[in-house]
Amino acid sequence: MSDTSHVRLRTVALVRCFCPEFILQAAVVTSVLLFSANATGQVTPVALVSVGDIAPGVSPAQAFSRLLFPSFDQQGTIYFDGWLSDNANGGWWYGRGSDELNLLARRNETVIRTPYADVLARPGTPSYAGNRALIFQNDAVNDIVWMAAPGSAQFIADAREFGEDVFLDSDLSQFNSAGTIALLVELPNSKEILFGDANGLSLLAKSGSQAAGYPEGVTYGTSFLSGGLGTSLNENNQYVFVGSADFPNERRSAIWINDDRGLRLLVDANDLPPAAEGKQVSLGLPFIGSSGGVAFRAGERSSGDPNIIYSVWAHNSQGLKQIVVEGGHLPGVPNSAVSVKEILSYTHVNKNGNIAITAELENGQSGLWFGQPDDLHAEMLSGVGFRPDVAVSSVISCSINDLDQVVFTGTSGMARGQWFVDQDGDVHTLFIVGGAFKVSDGDVRTVASFTNGLQQLSNDGKVVAALTFRDGSSGIFVWDFAPEPSGLQLGLLASSALFFRQSKRFRQRS
Repeated sequence: MSDTSHVRLRTVALVRCFCPEFILQAAVVTSVLLFSANATGQVTPVALVSVGDIAPGVSPAQAFSRLLFPSFDQQGTIYFDGWLSDNANGGWWYGRGSDELNLLARRNETVIRTPYADVLARPGTPSYAGNRALIFQNDAVNDIVWMAAPGSAQFIADAREFGEDVFLDSDLSQFNSAGTIALLVELPNSKEILFGDANGLSLLAKSGSQAAGYPEGVTYGTSFLSGGLGTSLNENNQYVFVGSADFPNERRSAIWINDDRGLRLLVDANDLPPAAEGKQVSLGLPFIGSSGGVAFRAGERSSGDPNIIYSVWAHNSQGLKQIVVEGGHLPGVPNSAVSVKEILSYTHVNKNGNIAITAELENGQSGLWFGQPDDLHAEMLSGVGFRPDVAVSSVISCSINDLDQVVFTGTSGMARGQWFVDQDGDVHTLFIVGGAFKVSDGDVRTVASFTNGLQQLSNDGKVVAALTFRDGSSGIFVWDFAPEPSGLQLGLLASSALFFRQSKRFRQRS
């Protein structure tokens, strides 16, 4: 009997109702439940843009010479960094298809008006959302943050506003499509978090100030963390960050959330099960999904011992749940006695309450696990035999969307590649460095390298990557894994719509 442990089960409920409007609504709900995946095997991508294409919005006309770091926002818009044929003045572009690409801003041409001087846009680190880019520009002269939008460039902050030797941290700051900004400011001996939008930022938390949720006199410590490889600010303006609460004789790790209820304590390190005597617990890297569920890491170590045992936890309305711990076990491993050596990555908790995790096992295997925090199952294990159709040498990192689809990065042999796991648990190879890649019918090339932005998987089932081929060509490619309606679902929609129209005519005649 074949191993089906990696197959995701789907439960479909059909609701009967005599009211035709309700029947139509039930059919629409069913359309979500009955989506079917595309056929297994390689899904041919669509080229969004290629090197050599004329760059939109540029005058006089110039072609793209390099295309880098494509990324989605939560609405499915694609953004990328482009270099032009003069190799000097590139910029940032966005769009949802090859026929609707737009220029956001040009390096060495777009002007940002700051309180100190007018500044030309330079290479920087962008975050994307809502047809805008929040760009951190740190060069020999300036350390500023500004927002690029179609036809405008708006100044946000300058490090000089906060004193000498100040750094505006692009890696730990956050930005969403509503224009909300969480800006982390590193001062010489402390940190601040500013929260607001382009019209103004206010102090949310500061080292040495009263820590929310603690008795008077307990203050924030000297370090804050948020973001990193995931999102700590969702589209509902819920923002989470980790720091320390400094008591007179104790420093305790904690996670706070800022939402429509204000700034409040979410998780204290002491909320976790008591560690062994002499152990210290630190919390880190909280990610928040669209439904408000939070995933975070906890590290436990003995005083003076550099070795840390990490675990991943989820916090939601039901409370805290440990998902995986190093030294513990994960399901779906042929030898159930093999324990987890290292947790490699984890995602946010999506709107369905699911999470994805990658880990290395003590036997040298690595894998991808997916599911509810208390009900994970193995989607992929390295080596031959776990899946008859796809084999990988290692699994490294992953990302998840609200359709329960996952993209993971791994290796095949010594070469890196990326794979897609659809909502039914089927795995599709996207590309492998050194492998053949079908650009279109009759056009097969060999992949030389690739780049991704922070968010390469959209909530509507699309994947994006920039690929360079050994013949020197390169481009940004989009795979569309949006679930397609099944025949049953289409029939339900058609019959329900007909029933609704007939009932409407009957009511009009009566």
